Amino acid sequence: MAMTETTFSHDWRVERALPIANGRVAMWLFLSTEVMLFAALLSSYAIFRMSVADWPTAAEMRVQWWIGLINTCVLLASSWTLHRTVGYCLRGGLGAARIWLIATLLLVALFLSFKSWEFFDKWRHGIFNWGGPTLIHDRADLHYLSHLRRTFREQHAIRADSGAGESPLGINDTSDWLPLAHGGLVDWTGQFIGQEADSDAAHQSLTNTAALIYPSHGLPIEGLATELAALRILLAERLEHYAAHQQEWEIIQTELGTLRAAEETSPLAVEDRQRMNVLAGRATNLGQNMAQAKARLDPLRDRVALLERTEPNWYEGLNHRLGWRLPMVIPNGQTWASLYLLLAGCHAVHVIGGGLAMLVCWPRRTGSGSAAALGNIRLYWYFVDVVWIGLWVLFYF
Repeated sequence: MAMTETTFSHDWRVERALPIANGRVAMWLFLSTEVMLFAALLSSYAIFRMSVADWPTAAEMRVQWWIGLINTCVLLASSWTLHRTVGYCLRGGLGAARIWLIATLLLVALFLSFKSWEFFDKWRHGIFNWGGPTLIHDRADLHYLSHLRRTFREQHAIRADSGAGESPLGINDTSDWLPLAHGGLVDWTGQFIGQEADSDAAHQSLTNTAALIYPSHGLPIEGLATELAALRILLAERLEHYAAHQQEWEIIQTELGTLRAAEETSPLAVEDRQRMNVLAGRATNLGQNMAQAKARLDPLRDRVALLERTEPNWYEGLNHRLGWRLPMVIPNGQTWASLYLLLAGCHAVHVIGGGLAMLVCWPRRTGSGSAAALGNIRLYWYFVDVVWIGLWVLFYF
């Protein structure tokens, strides 16, 4: 039986599942994951901000709204220039497309320059402290005072080893600010809270010390005026007491000198020798008391001098006025700094990635290929703009 071979011929038409290019579908899928990522990050920050009463203000964290506004305008302008780039690619204007893409890349570089300056400014003021322990404390307590004392001790060690020059605190070692600040901030506060039985007064002293370094809404400077008025009275009393002891000590030394001079010419009478022994004992006791009084007097004098010298600029703080990087107290500041670094850093990475993608898709020939690729990047760039507007509203206001 002969086998016959039958051939079927059909004209199969292949149709897309979606009337969209594959690259555009891939970009939408990618952006859907990015939406979930940034939605989680932004909502986390919003929850922290709404649930915490003592949330740091933008001014305390060295955030200027006008810099955020400039960056917002720069990003929106870059979206417009990228849109013009895609339009010229579709119309075959290769030269014009390249010019508009160069303008877009320049705007991207300008945005990143502003962000780099912001990060550096926060590092300079101690908000960020890469490579070391955080300089931000949530409250003024003994742990904060210990960190402050350790910072000054390290500074003195560097000064002793290297001599004059710039220090990690940004202090010129020929300046008298360092010993004055050490005595007025660390020595006085440690002495006061060690002798003060009232816990509220001790806490107020710690709070005033932190306010001198970096005032915030949780560390009002009003307490500094009250402290200065009280310490001026206390300093006058201690100086008067010390002067009385010193005068008595000088009288005793004069009388002892007279008796010793008389002893060199002829033996002293029994009464005079007993008198000399009594005076010598009183002079020793007075010397010890004066040494202890001076140890209490010097930090007090430094505290009053520091308060008086900085009085016109209490609202600035030592860190801002002198460019120091001393430990500071900002309630919930560590949380803010961590979230800012995470969100702003993640957005900056996306901006860098978008700029690199524009370079990779540089229009080399006319046609729809470059236009399609840059069109997908344009969609991604719109998303970057929207995320930045959310960050600007949350962080800068």
